[in-house]
Formats: sequence, structure tokens, C-alpha cells
Amino acid sequence: MLLLALILARPGSAEAAPGRPVQVWVRAPDAAARDALRALGFGFAEGVRGDELRVDGPASALADLDRAGLAWRPVEEPVPAPPSAEGYHDPEAMIDALGDLADRDPDLRLVEVGRSGEGRPLLAACLGAAEPVVRWRIVGAHHGDELSSAELALAVLDELEAARAGEADPEVEAAWAALLARDALCVLPHFNPDGVAAGTRYDAAGVDLNRNYGYRWSASEYRAGEAPWSEAETRAMRAWSTWTGFGAGLSMHSGATNLGWPWNYTTEPTPDDALLEAMALRYADAAEVDGFWITNGAAWYRTWGDLNDWSYGAGRVLDFTLEVSEVKTPDADELAAAIAGHLPGVRAFLTWPDALALRVVDATSGRGIPATVTLLADGWAGATGPDGRFGRPAEPGPWTVAVAAPGYAAATPTVDTLDEKGGEPVEVALEREALRYLRPEPAILSRGGEGGFRLPVEAEAVTLVRPG
Repeated sequence: MLLLALILARPGSAEAAPGRPVQVWVRAPDAAARDALRALGFGFAEGVRGDELRVDGPASALADLDRAGLAWRPVEEPVPAPPSAEGYHDPEAMIDALGDLADRDPDLRLVEVGRSGEGRPLLAACLGAAEPVVRWRIVGAHHGDELSSAELALAVLDELEAARAGEADPEVEAAWAALLARDALCVLPHFNPDGVAAGTRYDAAGVDLNRNYGYRWSASEYRAGEAPWSEAETRAMRAWSTWTGFGAGLSMHSGATNLGWPWNYTTEPTPDDALLEAMALRYADAAEVDGFWITNGAAWYRTWGDLNDWSYGAGRVLDFTLEVSEVKTPDADELAAAIAGHLPGVRAFLTWPDALALRVVDATSGRGIPATVTLLADGWAGATGPDGRFGRPAEPGPWTVAVAAPGYAAATPTVDTLDEKGGEPVEVALEREALRYLRPEPAILSRGGEGGFRLPVEAEAVTLVRPG
């Protein structure tokens, strides 16, 4: 964990290695002050105390805070023990722990989502129905100094396996049994194992992974990477999530105790704002965490290029940011209490009763095909997985949707929601469109220059569609 481990007599008196990021509390009572922080090269580092924000930035910019008239003070939180300390797993120990769970339960699948920048495996554990209604995703340790997030993710798996073995409270066993009978769950505890190993917020290249996703990415964010998807870890998340077709999830962090929903880049509500708030309330009502609260993400603070917004913006996945503990890496006894308080909330969240689910198939072959699914009530599109399955938490229906896939005639079925008892998703069979002959036109892609192309007529927009 990279914190400001300096004794400061007064603001502006710090000296530190120029390229080494530090964390400080800055008084920022309004949006203008927060924008000024970003302009100075500071990024939010999880944590709010009244008007103060915990921010992360270059030590060389501390004097700029004084010149900007922004009051600041050092972070008092002690530098935590290394990830191998009592109660925590370093990257190697986390892999061993997941392997032990898989040895106990042959139905638990370990999936190597990808590799980190330094070559460490990004290992997830998956379990659930063979043809799930909703696929849920839990991700811990985007930031390598927020270790309680990873331990809660692993604890979810531990409790799930204890329930399957008949070693848990009957109510807990019933909740997990209901989830796994209808849905599926994948848990990736260490998304940033390089950062965990180094004790830093960032990946091995010094990039904040939760600012590196391609939806609303901004170069002005602190350590957002040279470009969206510049990091091996975020590219792995993109491939895994797109291939799997998740419907909802929890992105676990620490440095506060709350649950937030999209958007994070703007305070404009999403079409699912009421549902997202209801799901957050369900978590908060069940959790046993002092001072826990819920919020729209941007109402707390704005970020660009994070997992929540990419998940929702690219595929209408209902992804939330969970802040596990005020102290990012608390002592072992405090960690155990924090985890125990969150587990009821996680169970309640994952057992949301109603789901909008369907399966899109080729009418001729019956095989699943990837498609877009648009709720006509609001016009926002989601995406199926490659197998044509679409499933997400929902408010009770029925819902009229537009289903479309390249090369097929669109359909607009009305779909009832499924409840916690499950059932078969509606099958939507799309008819293939007749093949069309594409005759050459003067609109040919040019070979030279800047790679532009010319059209025989004026156009406001151009869409390139893959044939077939």
C-alpha cells in the first residue's frame, strides 16, 4: 500500500521521491474543488470524511495544492502489513486457496481469465447451473492496496462451499442452494495480483486498472494508462466478460463502507436507476456493517473508465462498486468482523428474485447466436453471451424487447420475468435474412493518405456491418 509515510509539520512541507505517488486528505467541498484536484494530477483513492477526500497523486504536486488554496493533510492510516500477514493471502497463497476449494468440490471450475502484466494468473472460480438464468460476477482487488476486498471475495466462496457441504446455518444453506439451482457465480479475488504483491494501488506498469476501461475513458484521470485497454488485466476482463455474458456483479474495493451503482462518470441517471437503487437497498438492509450507506457512484465522486460504467455502458450489466472497510487493509480481527458483516448482504444481493431472461437461437439450426436485446420501454440495449443467453436481475414484467443479430430479421417478443423458483428462459428464434449481392460502387476504401473513404452521396452517419 502506497501511503504518505511522512511526518509533516504543516501542509506543503513534504519531501518525497518525485515519481512516487502519495496519498493525502484534501478538503474539497464542491465539484469545482474536485475538478481542480483532477487538473493538478490527483486521483480519488477511496475514502471520504465529511468534505475531505482521500486522493492519490505525485508528491511533486503537493505544493500545487497550497497554490490552489486547497487545504490538505497527510493520511494517518498506518502502512499495512504485507499481504502474507495474518488474515491475508499473497498472490501465490490465493491461488493455493482457490485450488483447495476446487479439490473439495469437483463442480467448482477454476478459470484462468488471463495473465497480469508480470505473468501472474488471473484466476476465477465458477459454480452454478449448467444453463443459468443470470450469470453473476464478483471481482476483488482492482487496487492492490485494498486487500479486504480480495478477502471478502474469497470468503464468499468459502461460505458457499461450507453451505454445499452442509456445514453452515440452514438459512445460509438454503440461500446458496437457491442461487446455484437457477443462476451461476464467478469470483475472481485478485484482479491485480501484481499490485497486491508490490503493495501498491496500481498494476506493474503504474496504471490504475479501474480507470483503464474503454467506456468513457479519459486521459485526464490520474494514471489511467496510455490508452483505454492498454493493460493486460483490463483486456482479460473485457474478453472474459464478453464471452461469458454476465448479467450483474460486485466490484469489491475498500477505503469506505458503501455500495454504489452506475453511472460513475455523470450524475445523469441510467434507465435502470430505480432497479439499481432497490438492489443496493436489499444489500444494505441485510448487511451488518456500521455506518453502511448506498449511493449513485457519481453522486459520491466522478470517475472515467471504470468497470461499472463499461459493464453497464457496453452490455447493460448491473455492476456495483462495493467498499468493504474504512481501513483498506485492517488488522486480522477487524477484517474477520468486516467480512462477517458483509456476507449476509452479498447473499441477499445475489438472490435477487426476479430476472429477465431469454435465449436467442437460429430458427433453422436451433443453435444459440449472439444478439442485442433492447428494452423498448427505455431503448437501452444489452447483449447476450456468444451462446445467445441473456439474463439479468429485473423488476417484475412483462417486458417487450427488440432482439436483433446481424444477418437475421429482428423480433419483438414480450417476455415475462422469472422468479426465484427458476424456469426456462423464453426462446427467441430469429429467421435468417436472404443473402444479398453486394455490387461494387464508387464508394471504395482508399489505399493511401489517411485511410479515409469516399461516398457517392452525402451521409450523416456510416455503419459498417459484417456480411452474413
